[in-house]
Amino acid sequence: MKHIPSLALTALLLAPLAALSAQTKMPAKADQNFIATPAELKARIAKQLHITKPDFVVFVPEVAGGASDTGNEHFLVFDGPDGSLMAVWTQSSVENFSPDTPPDQHIVFSQSKDEGKTWSKPRIIAGPKKAGDGFMASWGYPLVSKKGRIYVLYSQHIGKFDSFFHHTGWLDGIHSDDNGATWSKPQNIPVARSINDNPDATMPPNMLCWQKPLRIGKDGKYFAGFTRWTSLAVRKPSPKSLGTADSRVEFMRFENVDENPEPRDLKISWFAANEKALAVPCASYPENSVCQEPSIVKLPDGRLFCVMRTSAGSPFWSLSADGGETWTQPRRLLRKDGGEPLRHPVSPCPIYDVGGNEAGSGRYVLFIHDNDGKFTGYRPEPIVTGFNRRPIYLVAGRFQPGAEQPVWFDQLKFFMDHDNVSLGKPGTSGRFDLSLYSSFTVRNGKSILWYPDRKFFLLGRVIGEEWFAPSSRAASGNNLRALSTSGQAAERAFGCTQIKLGGVMGHRIETMIKGNLLKLDMEGTFLSYFRQKQETGGVRSLGKTLDAAVHLAAYSGDSELIAWKNHWIDELISMQEPDGYIGIYRAGHRGTPTRAAFPTNPANMSRTFTKAGCSTLVRTLRPCCWNGMKRGVEKSRW
Repeated sequence: MKHIPSLALTALLLAPLAALSAQTKMPAKADQNFIATPAELKARIAKQLHITKPDFVVFVPEVAGGASDTGNEHFLVFDGPDGSLMAVWTQSSVENFSPDTPPDQHIVFSQSKDEGKTWSKPRIIAGPKKAGDGFMASWGYPLVSKKGRIYVLYSQHIGKFDSFFHHTGWLDGIHSDDNGATWSKPQNIPVARSINDNPDATMPPNMLCWQKPLRIGKDGKYFAGFTRWTSLAVRKPSPKSLGTADSRVEFMRFENVDENPEPRDLKISWFAANEKALAVPCASYPENSVCQEPSIVKLPDGRLFCVMRTSAGSPFWSLSADGGETWTQPRRLLRKDGGEPLRHPVSPCPIYDVGGNEAGSGRYVLFIHDNDGKFTGYRPEPIVTGFNRRPIYLVAGRFQPGAEQPVWFDQLKFFMDHDNVSLGKPGTSGRFDLSLYSSFTVRNGKSILWYPDRKFFLLGRVIGEEWFAPSSRAASGNNLRALSTSGQAAERAFGCTQIKLGGVMGHRIETMIKGNLLKLDMEGTFLSYFRQKQETGGVRSLGKTLDAAVHLAAYSGDSELIAWKNHWIDELISMQEPDGYIGIYRAGHRGTPTRAAFPTNPANMSRTFTKAGCSTLVRTLRPCCWNGMKRGVEKSRW
């Protein structure tokens, strides 16, 4: 008999097992976000256009004729010199964040002569119509002189980059003297070099101004903040990402716009530059600063209040008492002095004055995501851009004379979200994020937020007085006191989002959510048994866990918990078998359910556990009473 070495014999004996194991491995999860064709994108558009409840629709991509219009962001709406509404934004097929994307970013202009109800077809005023037509142009912003000249300044790429592909560029400008009908040829505008720029003077800086300059500077001059990313030749990021690369906030004032100079002759004063630039240590790499995208409002006492995004889990704020020439050390943004921090990831967090961009009214709206960037137990597969940049909450703010932090904020109010459907260029996975690269106008007493939805649609939404009404927490407390004194408390039901517990009990609920529920090993403790379906008895109590999560999410409105709940419910639904069975038992041990709430007919069970029956009922989070939420859970019992 031929001798077979022991290692070879072992391999031979194990080969069938290995083959069996390979056959029984869970298949790779398909990318359900992938947008295969223009027809599929059009179907999504029809269902998604109004999901964020806009009052105005400015632009919907045509998805035809090879148009590079499926990426739309940095959406800046402003008052035109002729009394119309005007808008400029950065458009592309997909955001050009990498050399691997088609470099087709360009600046477009549109106009509305009926207060935003209808808009003219966007016209490209800078940059290429399609990739290959020239170097891309990005991040345009408007200035309007008192004589009626419109300037649009933007970042002009030159074919080489330093830190990030879409950040490196010279400051160029164009102008129009006929309300946007025609535009001048581009001219370069000199910018001040920084110690954080590349030592090679032929390399453009990495600068980005994301909000409209406002007339809040000295003598009513245009003033704006901007982000300057440090050159990789000066400081290497660890690793290279927007959330860790060194970045700082500076400011600029436009001195002679009202003289109607050529763009190349615009004079700009620079503040908080070099060592004085505003910095916030990076959470994971404290040797770097991550301080970006300043948003500025004027206070009633004339000071300027600036809010910036960071990687520290919250926005930070700074204050200037001299028209923006000097600024205080950035501090974490709290609800009020001594209050809890407002939570927010590395994402735009704009603040606006509801009385008018330059009014100093003392009433403001801040938009945040209410998460610190860490979604415990929730990472979409495959990963999607900015998955933690949603939902959006509106936080009303009020000026507080004499306070350390001069703007105090109300309770968060849910503002908008979508239903986990991506939008973007066909052939890609699209985008999920609600990154609020937005702008704000106040005309005829009406405040409007103009915003991109998934950097795809461009929309507008009225911000009315209801956002400044007393919070539901205070209102419910007043209602309870009134009802208890009249003896009618037992006759009235309160919504689960209307009553909040404070004190010890409130702290315990918060601790249970953050320290217990969100730390569960859901896969190992529960889901693995539902995947394998090899048990012959026993229970895992996954239904009770998800039932608790549904109620706690409805009660708390916590965006991290909502995302966690949605993810695990989707996972459970994906395990349903063709006959409707979801469970842990192997075939032959799946007797008739004994609980009356379980459907006994497989067909009925299948209908009960369809995505419409389970995911929509359980995941939908709207103001509702406790009994209503329980009914939703019972209709999708597992």
